[in-house]
Amino acid sequence: MQVFDYKPMEQDYRIWLVVNPSTWLIPILAAVLVVALAVHVYAFSLPDQGWAAPEAAAAPEEVVVVEEVVVVEEPAAVEEAAPAAEEAAPVEDAAPAEEAAPAEEAAPAMPETA
Repeated sequence: MQVFDYKPMEQDYRIWLVVNPSTWLIPILAAVLVVALAVHVYAFSLPDQGWAAPEAAAAPEEVVVVEEVVVVEEPAAVEEAAPAAEEAAPVEDAAPAEEAAPAEEAAPAMPETA
C-alpha cells in the first residue's frame, strides 16, 4: 500500500527520531490517563449507569413468597428395572464356576493394616 510514496514498514521508526521516549514517554502516558479518566467520568454520569441501581429497581413495591415443594421419586421405578435385568441374562449362559477365580487367589482391594 502506497499513499504519497509512504512505506510504513520502512519509515515508521522515524517517529522516534522526533519524539524522544526518554523525554516524552511519561507525558504521553499522563495524557492517556487523563483521556481515560474523562471518558469514565462521562460514562458514569449518564442516567442509569454507574454503581447506583436505578430508583425503580431499588425498592420493589411487593414481595411474593413462593413455598418450596420437595418432590420425592418413588423407589418402585428402580425396583421394577431390576427384574428386567435378571430376565435378560439367563443362568445357563453364565460362566461355569471352574473358570472363575476363587476368592482366596484374588488380590485384596486394599492392603491389610495392623
